[in-house]
Amino acid sequence: MKRLLTVSAIALLMLTGCSSNTEEPKPTTSKTTTEAAPSETPKADAEVKIGTPVKAGDWEITINSWKPNVNAEVKAAAPDMWEEPEAGKQFALLNVTMKYIGKDTGDNSSVNVQYMPNGAGSISNLWEAMGTTPGENKLTYEELTPGGSITGDALYLIDANSAGKFGVLAPGVEAPVMVAP
Repeated sequence: MKRLLTVSAIALLMLTGCSSNTEEPKPTTSKTTTEAAPSETPKADAEVKIGTPVKAGDWEITINSWKPNVNAEVKAAAPDMWEEPEAGKQFALLNVTMKYIGKDTGDNSSVNVQYMPNGAGSISNLWEAMGTTPGENKLTYEELTPGGSITGDALYLIDANSAGKFGVLAPGVEAPVMVAP
């Protein structure tokens, strides 16, 4: 019986982790990594580069690309309807993604992306150029539900050889969010 108690005591000591080893435990190192909080989408009074999403009211707008002087592409898209732009003007093509982040539904026709030339010149607005947008990816008027988005190309008539920026406006926004090419 003594033998059974001795074996049981030894087994119990082994199971509970007790030992006569006096060696100090080695310190362990751990690395704590904290993910950076997502940066907030730029708002009015900020200027960002093309490709950066900007918040304007209930909309998140991303100007994906900008291509000035697309007269040849517009003419090729509808040669029978082609009219040369007035002197000092040219067509330009904007590719944009509009994402609705509001609560109910949103109509993207209420969003405006203005082309604002540096210095003197005429401001050009989204939806106002008359001509045939080249390609199959034309931006259309859509009513979007929360989280819904649309991407497409829009035609602009701008001052020839001008450099400028874009101002993104939507209902509820007093100052445009500026986007530089």
